[in-house]
Amino acid sequence: MLTNKPDDAAGESRQASDGGTKGTVPTPRWPWWASGAALLGLAAAGVLAWIVGDNSGAELFGGAPPQVVNGAALKLTNGVGHPSGTSFVLESAQDGIVSLSTEVVPFAAERYPRVE
Repeated sequence: MLTNKPDDAAGESRQASDGGTKGTVPTPRWPWWASGAALLGLAAAGVLAWIVGDNSGAELFGGAPPQVVNGAALKLTNGVGHPSGTSFVLESAQDGIVSLSTEVVPFAAERYPRVE
């Protein structure tokens, strides 16, 4: 049997009198609850990074295909412009603001977290 208490001034452990193996038993550097808390914190950081990446708009994890609208289908609600072929040409803005609108076919909005 081994003891972890120093028996001499040098602080070395020695073998107990009833026999056993030579040396000391290694002890963990952290208690079990500290390791668990560190793993829980690492998991929470991973989940937070996933949520931020998924909602960043960078399409890092795939996503829904973009909704493409023909430019000639746009309607000007503020500013000056006109449709030209499959495009819409903006000529000037009123008070620095231009606003366009269009109708799109219905789609499943839950796949599109934001409009960019």
